[in-house]
Amino acid sequence: MALYNTRALLMTAVTILLLCTGCTGRKLHVDYTDDYLKALTDIPGVPARDRAALENFLLAMSDLKDAAAKTRLEKAYAPQLYFNDTVRTLRTREEVVDYMLRTAERVESLTVEVNDVAARNNDYYLRWVMRMRFKMSGDIVESKSIGMSHIRTDAEGRVVIHQDYWDGIEGLYQYIPFVGYMVGKVQSGM
Repeated sequence: MALYNTRALLMTAVTILLLCTGCTGRKLHVDYTDDYLKALTDIPGVPARDRAALENFLLAMSDLKDAAAKTRLEKAYAPQLYFNDTVRTLRTREEVVDYMLRTAERVESLTVEVNDVAARNNDYYLRWVMRMRFKMSGDIVESKSIGMSHIRTDAEGRVVIHQDYWDGIEGLYQYIPFVGYMVGKVQSGM
């Protein structure tokens, strides 16, 4: 009986989500895979030997709540780029800077600790731990998730490709009311 109720609840939630998505005219699922693969072809970047470019990116990501964050982000990203953090896909520096600063405003703290960096051809691969502290439904949430970023820079050392791979369930979605409940049910096998 409990399994039936959980499935019914899940189907109701999916139906509501589909109806709401249909009403907004927005796609429920956006396949960014083709966009990413196209960006890899269209934006060749330069050989990943410029330690200054990497340090510039790491500095920009070090503290998004700092007063100088906007300036550091503007310096780190090229005017036209490909950015995807598994939540949003963006194409301009202006969009990325605005998105990062708005995200930082919504949390009490946000840190990214880079644990390892590898370089190959025109690409950097960074392994990291992200910690966020934010309020959700009146409670303080201490979130920690792991991830990796693929970045590519231009001749001026600015990021032209930024693709994140991270565990959104551990880092964010499990804390969203109702969504977190459903994620927990799915993870426990219902």
